[in-house]
Amino acid sequence: MSAIVAVDRSKLVALAVAIPLARRVVRPLSRITAAARRLGDGDATARVDDHDAPGELGTLAVTFDEMA
Repeated sequence: MSAIVAVDRSKLVALAVAIPLARRVVRPLSRITAAARRLGDGDATARVDDHDAPGELGTLAVTFDEMA
């Protein structure tokens, strides 16, 4: 029984780490996607303004804003 509890606890810890990490990646992608759609619809003022995004996502956000 204690092995099952240990496995359940490890799953909870993994979820507690994975969910915020996933949000940190998904939010910038959602913002970049929304800005790209606005730009595609003709809104030349569309910007991402999420330059604090991690790694390549931050670079992509900066590059998108420079392009737009």
